[in-house]
Amino acid sequence: MKLQGEKFVDIFPQSGTFVSLLDLSLIKEILYVRHVLECELIRKLFDTDITLKPKLDRYIILQELAVTENNQKEYVKNDHLLHKEIFNLAGHVKSWEMLEPTYSHTVRFHVLDFHDKQVFGTSLYEHKLIIKYFDERNKDKLEEILDIHHDCNLRTSESLIVKYKDWFCK
Repeated sequence: MKLQGEKFVDIFPQSGTFVSLLDLSLIKEILYVRHVLECELIRKLFDTDITLKPKLDRYIILQELAVTENNQKEYVKNDHLLHKEIFNLAGHVKSWEMLEPTYSHTVRFHVLDFHDKQVFGTSLYEHKLIIKYFDERNKDKLEEILDIHHDCNLRTSESLIVKYKDWFCK
């Protein structure tokens, strides 16, 4: 019942229980909420003397390894941890904990999306730019790359729907 309430399974009485199809509108909403929160947290951190590179380097190194090994599961895990660390650095662990249960919907999408090594290589490059622009205090470039990286419009969704048409809500 809990999984049904969280939209991970669909229960059809006397027919069965099935893993829910990917709901792009739900995923976009989750990404939008995270985008708004994370951008606000980064703006808050922007006015401090903190540098992101030493705090996030571990996740970048693990993501580089995942890209080299074409291991999307490890990449998605470390992508998740990198963004969680941004919330932690800004002192908003509870905000992440509230968002995290819904984030599994986006993970389902990203595991499909990152089957293409180029896609998670692009994500890694964007992470490096976020850190670079933050540490340089280049606010305009930082906001631009955050909009691209958070991808609230799911720029690859059309190609994934074509490839995995039976996996998405219609």
